[in-house]
Amino acid sequence: QRNLEKVRRDFVANVSHELRSPLTSLVGFIETLLSGDVHDDATRSKFLKIMDEEAKRMNRLIDDILSLSRVETEEHISPTTRISIIEPIVSVIAALEERGLNKKNKVIFNDKRFNKDNSPLIIGNFDEINQVFMNLIENAIKYGFEDTDVDVQLLQLKNNELNVQIINKGEGIPKKYIERLTERFFRVDKARSSKIGGTGLGLAIVKHILIRHRASLRIKSEINKKTTFSIKFPLA
Repeated sequence: QRNLEKVRRDFVANVSHELRSPLTSLVGFIETLLSGDVHDDATRSKFLKIMDEEAKRMNRLIDDILSLSRVETEEHISPTTRISIIEPIVSVIAALEERGLNKKNKVIFNDKRFNKDNSPLIIGNFDEINQVFMNLIENAIKYGFEDTDVDVQLLQLKNNELNVQIINKGEGIPKKYIERLTERFFRVDKARSSKIGGTGLGLAIVKHILIRHRASLRIKSEINKKTTFSIKFPLA
């Protein structure tokens, strides 16, 4: 009970801290604009652009907090629907292409063994599995070296299991931090995460969705080489 209370207190403290930073920035710029001290359009436009970015940052954080709260509440309820594992992967790659996020890195997924007609099936919630792949593939792009590929691979395992691997080439993750990656608000490089626009909740959401789907996540990384996120799903 004490540990649970500590987790709750830490979570509230972290949320407050994460929201206070963009909020303070917004309040400061609004006060400056209202005071009439800004007389040229270029400065006004610059202030409004920063305010827009900070407001979007707060919005992303609130969306992620609501997502995390929902998946934590429902993680003991197993899904009952059979879904294709390929469809959410293809959907995420298409969405990232539409947003132009893959300009510096190409996402490669061309497994000849499977297609929509003979895709491996899992018991799952399509939207949640979509969210898992969106988080992991988007991270692989953002934290990969420029002009390198992000590989998505399917490996069929014994014991009725399927392993999906998302592999990028980048700076990598020091071994001492790997076990902490799925903690709420944990960031290996806070400055870089803020610049990229991460909330620090993406991998925590992934963890709880995978718990609900009775799946597991394993992370391997070599500094300045390859990082692999492996998800092991039970097949339907």
